[in-house]
Amino acid sequence: MTSRRLRAILERAGTGRAENGCARRALLLACWLVGAWSAAPARALGIPGWRSGEIQQVERLFEERRYDEVIAKLSGEGLNRLRFSGGLSRAYLYLGVSYERTRQFDKAVGVYQLGARLFPRNVDALTRLASLLHAMQLDEAARPLFEKVLRINPRHPAALVGLAEIERSLGFLDRSVGFYERALEARDKDASLYRTYAEVLYDRRDFRAAETAIRWSLTLQTSPESLLVLAYIRRSRGFGMEAVDIVRQMEDAALPEDALRYALLAAVWHMEAGQWHNAWSQAGLVLKAHPDDPLARYVRARAHLQTGRRDLSMKDLEVSAAGRAPFVAKASAALLDELKKEP
Repeated sequence: MTSRRLRAILERAGTGRAENGCARRALLLACWLVGAWSAAPARALGIPGWRSGEIQQVERLFEERRYDEVIAKLSGEGLNRLRFSGGLSRAYLYLGVSYERTRQFDKAVGVYQLGARLFPRNVDALTRLASLLHAMQLDEAARPLFEKVLRINPRHPAALVGLAEIERSLGFLDRSVGFYERALEARDKDASLYRTYAEVLYDRRDFRAAETAIRWSLTLQTSPESLLVLAYIRRSRGFGMEAVDIVRQMEDAALPEDALRYALLAAVWHMEAGQWHNAWSQAGLVLKAHPDDPLARYVRARAHLQTGRRDLSMKDLEVSAAGRAPFVAKASAALLDELKKEP
């Protein structure tokens, strides 16, 4: 069912056949919605041209991202003065988003709740409230709000994505995939949404469909995040060397700190493949910048051991065993104990 539905989605997106078209979560949804509100002019968001000079001033402040001034204008009696302006429901959204942008999340929730009570079929208020509750990990409160939005508008993308994320967090991957597919029908040019969809398919171990989705995401927009997902998928499908090559290419093109992160991942994958020289080399790149990195020390220790440098291996293991990464520390201590027992 997933493959057929994915093929249909891709065909509507203009790929022809899905085969030929192929060549991080709660907070992301909230940030996407806030970003869309704050980056776009109010007129582009479908806000009517209000006659009130005061609301026009608020609109201008919001578009200029002067959120503290928006709050000052709309707090207290500010909203009451706009009761007959014709745009009170949007004023609640301006105020709520401004609270979010200034990290006053509890106040934002209160504003959205009042707006949703006054305008119970306003999907913008309902979605903002649900998304913020979801970002605050209050999914029991967020779910019925997302569901209410879908009863009003069954194709509402943000509500579909919100429910997809909730189902994914609960481990109901089939349900999550279904919501993502419905969202993609409405947002079939959204590269980041295809990437998240691919991640859920990967979690479900549907690697072929996951690769189809992530490759289409990359045709829409190339990004390090999508390339990394592709690397994991290719590795899971048995193409380990190709996966490492992808990560190494990302390392070459990345900023310094990101490059080190990719180098460490490549080191681990080289180690797991028994490619000890490459593992040692990549771990060494990380250790030049972060000499006590526990995982890099562990990888280099394993490489030293495989190439007959037992003393150097033990020195690295002593450092990684004392590190703050519990799993690495435990594995390092166990290997170090074994080496100490050997003659």
